[in-house]
Amino acid sequence: MHKKKSTESDLPTYIRISNEIREKYIRHASAEEMLPSIVALAEEFSVSKATAERAVKLLANAGDLYSLNGSGTYVRMKQQAVDGTALSRICVLAPINFHDPANWYSNALFRGISERAMSLGISMQIVAGKKKAVMQEIASGGMLQSESCGFIVLISVKENADPLIDTLNEFQRRIVLVESTAYKSKVLTASVDNRTGIINACKHLKSLSRTKTIFIGSSAESGGLMQRKNAFIEAFRNTGITAQDERIILSGVNDFSPDIRRGYLLMDGYSKARGFSFDSIIAANDGFAAGCILSLKERGVKIPEDVAVIGFDDQTRLTEGFVPSITSVRFDAVELGRKAVRTLVTGIEENMIPTELICRESAPKII
Repeated sequence: MHKKKSTESDLPTYIRISNEIREKYIRHASAEEMLPSIVALAEEFSVSKATAERAVKLLANAGDLYSLNGSGTYVRMKQQAVDGTALSRICVLAPINFHDPANWYSNALFRGISERAMSLGISMQIVAGKKKAVMQEIASGGMLQSESCGFIVLISVKENADPLIDTLNEFQRRIVLVESTAYKSKVLTASVDNRTGIINACKHLKSLSRTKTIFIGSSAESGGLMQRKNAFIEAFRNTGITAQDERIILSGVNDFSPDIRRGYLLMDGYSKARGFSFDSIIAANDGFAAGCILSLKERGVKIPEDVAVIGFDDQTRLTEGFVPSITSVRFDAVELGRKAVRTLVTGIEENMIPTELICRESAPKII
């Protein structure tokens, strides 16, 4: 006796619906699109909510979908790299202070990187420390030898030659530099549009009739900080400004003290040496801006009446809670982390993360 050949109609309803969902929403998806809600799917395929929910769970268990709490269910894109090799692990190479809970930027980046890696089913490992120690760890840990391991580099690298990047290139590993300067060989990057952020901050100060602006920052070789400094120089190029100009005040390259303290000391030293020959400040980040404000207030300088101050990053716990609240250039650091993973997987650079000037008390808009 021959068994009857099974057909689509013989399958349990939830399996049949899962096949239809896969065909309509997953098979031809070109991005991590959000799936319609369970209620919408139940209505679309004329089944109960319980059946639709069971079908979606089946697809999630098969690795075709993933869920984010409070956000929804998404199509999981296959993590095939541009060279055809499946990416199974991401190694994040980070500076020594990456795990500092007070480091707003690192925490936001980590959230974005981990969210996107998890959504793709890619494991993640963080190697944090000084560059030499990081190089030793990835060499001894077998990460360099693994073709399925890609690297997201948060450590500052030198523009024209860097031993870390040279080593990764030698082993033909996939690399994405986050907020770093361009490298001599073609290396993919994920970046913030720091230039436009600083240019717009300068334009805002000009609208406030502030013409004597100084820049407070760091000498560290961080790509983002360097781009912000260079954009400031560009904005005031018609005044003959140079990188060594007295209007650019930078902390030492090996100064790793908290940004607020560095900003305070830089402002204190500058005002003692040169007096108050300025009417506005653009700081490389919000910590520097807060430190400058503290120093100026101790000397009786009114913010913003005497000196307007603008920061960068918009760390809202600081910028909104400070007195006065701090005008700052905002960008989405979580999305920067997600972008780094997408770039590593696809091998395609995306547009830079946009910036937005958020005006508060330290440099308010003209009403």
